[in-house]
Amino acid sequence: TVDLYRNADVKVGAFLSEGVDSSFLTALLDPDEVFSIGFDDSTYDEASKAKALADINGWHFYADKVYSEEAMRDFPEMQYHMDEPDANPSIIPLWYLCKLARKHVTVALSGEGADELFAGYVNYGMHTHNNVIKVFTDKLKKLPKGKRVKLAHKIKKMPNFPGKVHLYTNLAEPSEF
Repeated sequence: TVDLYRNADVKVGAFLSEGVDSSFLTALLDPDEVFSIGFDDSTYDEASKAKALADINGWHFYADKVYSEEAMRDFPEMQYHMDEPDANPSIIPLWYLCKLARKHVTVALSGEGADELFAGYVNYGMHTHNNVIKVFTDKLKKLPKGKRVKLAHKIKKMPNFPGKVHLYTNLAEPSEF
């Protein structure tokens, strides 16, 4: 669980984008330092929204920008370290994100791969009738009341993102607030 990573004997950071996965894990961890990667093409740049979230929560924000020429130059090295070919385009920003984080922390949490659980994106079936979402929200409801309410308040402060209302409303009953 996220709580286990707080007990490290080194500084722990978190990777932060505008997505539900990293935003949720970062809110749970409540680290001092967060890291984000922007792009030279503003269509894919989530760093500004990540910074807004970091500012709301008082996290120290580090960001860098990936340029297409740089990514093309470094791509063979990325593939080498992957130990196998990988067609997922997220490895490119993840590569630079890890390099940035390593300058400041030894351990960093990532929301990588959690989209399906956090119901963040339409292509993963974000609706309340999804069995995966029901299982996840049932687990959330088993957290102690204090943690659920604290987490709900953090989610409420976040900028809007797909799945925000679903996560917020499933953390606790209205009477618990």
